[in-house]
Amino acid sequence: MKRRNFLTIAALTAASSCSRTSPAPGLRVLSGKEARTLEAWVERLIPTDQDAGAREAGVVHFIDRLLAGWLKRKRQPWKSALEGIDRGAFLAYAKPFYELEPKRQIALLEQMEAGKASREAFPDDGGKAAFELVLSYTMMGFYGNPRHGGNRDYVSWQMLGVPAVPVRGRRHRDEAALVENEKPNSSSGKETL
Repeated sequence: MKRRNFLTIAALTAASSCSRTSPAPGLRVLSGKEARTLEAWVERLIPTDQDAGAREAGVVHFIDRLLAGWLKRKRQPWKSALEGIDRGAFLAYAKPFYELEPKRQIALLEQMEAGKASREAFPDDGGKAAFELVLSYTMMGFYGNPRHGGNRDYVSWQMLGVPAVPVRGRRHRDEAALVENEKPNSSSGKETL
């Protein structure tokens, strides 16, 4: 192979690898833009008021953790949902979703819930499936057991008056799973929480 061809191939490979989005700091899968969009979305679904909301409960981290594990093979609907809501926000207000005022964010989410969002942003169903996807995982991340990465500091359980009781007999297994998930590039091939 000639030197010029080698350098051309090397440059193209480097450029293509740079175009991939890398995870935001502290996350495993979501890029910075995706994380900001998702955080704004889940915060509109469970807003902070006198009690903690989705942001304080770590719902974005919960979803990101699932996308790195159990939902690894189902990332495309998430990517489409986040791209769609930003596209809808740009079409309506010329800004990404996370930069909109809460009233405008809520208006877009209400359109999606009814299946009436822009067909340019959500061609199949007007955003209904994307809304339901994010809503269901937001609820899991907010109300679920903190060992899965959401409900940080038991914030939703405290709000409901539910005592923070660990699941008996699973401590050793849960700690082992956490250690395994914290390893960079685990080669076990297992998808664990």
